[in-house]
Amino acid sequence: MTRWDAIKENFVTVCASAVTLNILSMALGYNIARFFHLPMKQVITITYELGVQNISVAMLMAYTLLKKPELAMIALIMKITAITFMIYAKRQLGREDIPEPRE
Repeated sequence: MTRWDAIKENFVTVCASAVTLNILSMALGYNIARFFHLPMKQVITITYELGVQNISVAMLMAYTLLKKPELAMIALIMKITAITFMIYAKRQLGREDIPEPRE
């Protein structure tokens, strides 16, 4: 079995895991930032940063620890979740009903 065949065979499982990991970590960061009543722009920045950091970790693991650069393309899936959040956040910032933190 070639590397490409292995990727195609496991793509759905690996993508589901990557998306789940990224969404859960971003949601955790979002909720912790909201818990501490940070301004919405900071909440969005923290959440996006967590999504982007996961991309770096995925690339590091694929290239150095696993020594399988073909797995690095899974990091693109994580990038999609981070960008999707950013599109959502930009729309939310344009709305007037975003609650600001309590003093």
